[in-house]
Amino acid sequence: MRSIAVIAAALAIALAPHASADESPIGPWRLGMSKDEVMAFSKFQPYASMAAKHGLETPNGTLLGEARKVTFMFDDGGLSYIQAWEYDGDNFEAAGNGVLRIFDYFDKNLGGATIDGVELKEGDTTTPLDHSVLKLLIAQTLGTAEELGEVRRGEGATMTMVFDMRPTQQPEGSVLHSQWGYTSRNKTYFVYLFQDRPTNPKRGAASIVSLQKQ
Repeated sequence: MRSIAVIAAALAIALAPHASADESPIGPWRLGMSKDEVMAFSKFQPYASMAAKHGLETPNGTLLGEARKVTFMFDDGGLSYIQAWEYDGDNFEAAGNGVLRIFDYFDKNLGGATIDGVELKEGDTTTPLDHSVLKLLIAQTLGTAEELGEVRRGEGATMTMVFDMRPTQQPEGSVLHSQWGYTSRNKTYFVYLFQDRPTNPKRGAASIVSLQKQ
């Protein structure tokens, strides 16, 4: 069986040119919209207020053409960021397929993707991130997360594993960022896609694996 070594490293991310995309992967909404403008897309109702009325959420949003929960957060400038919930649950296979679905969008439309702090090697050769390599990486990381989490639980700690995946290029006017991983606290896999203003603080976990005392 093919084996890929996963090496964590502090990698500098070079500035990449902006790509133009025909439409957002997260529905018809655009950053800067008011709450009323977001809710004007009535086909995605019901919208519910959340986060001390600074946010909205609908269970009937859309991500890459499929129904998904979508969250909208606002500030004085309107819609600040959008979060699409590709997956949130206890099924490893479904989570892995969600990661691959977002990667395939990045690969087709935005020149590929990188994962923060991860260098992939096969022997002494650096391996480019493609669909098959990412599938193997998911198996070797998320695929072992539940077992590792149980070990940590026995040591009196809960574990969170987080990977930050970014497109090689960014669409004009926004920043896309996928975050995926596993938390042993409630034995949940998660896969999200965020769409931020370019001026928002950069997203990213402090480390791929973190431990919290029970």
